[in-house]
Amino acid sequence: MAKINLSEAAGLANVARSTLYSYIRSGKLSVDKDHLGKPQIDTSELIRVFGVLQDNDKDNKKDTEITPDTVTIQSENAALRAENEVLREMLRIREEQLREHQEQESWLKQRLDSLEARLLPGPGAKSWWSRIFGSKG
Repeated sequence: MAKINLSEAAGLANVARSTLYSYIRSGKLSVDKDHLGKPQIDTSELIRVFGVLQDNDKDNKKDTEITPDTVTIQSENAALRAENEVLREMLRIREEQLREHQEQESWLKQRLDSLEARLLPGPGAKSWWSRIFGSKG
């Protein structure tokens, strides 16, 4: 499910933040920490404890209910966004690896051409046999 901060959770549950802190301390409500160490509450946990959630948007004239289906969709959306970010990073890494391999391939081709030029006789060059025994040819 989607994770939200305590202020958002209080708004959705239509309770004060202090009530959420009280529920967390008493163990009635579980909380996770984000990468910065700030508390995050899973929306499914809010539904478990408080039932149907309310969207208390100040610009919205009417209260809209956030049903478990909406929460599921929001959770799936958040999961897909996270997966998308991971895939974008994987793609960036693969593109970087491809560039490195192309550069290596180019260097190897140049090296091979250089070695071939030194080892293979060019047009009009004497064969090694004629260079050793001095025959014309």
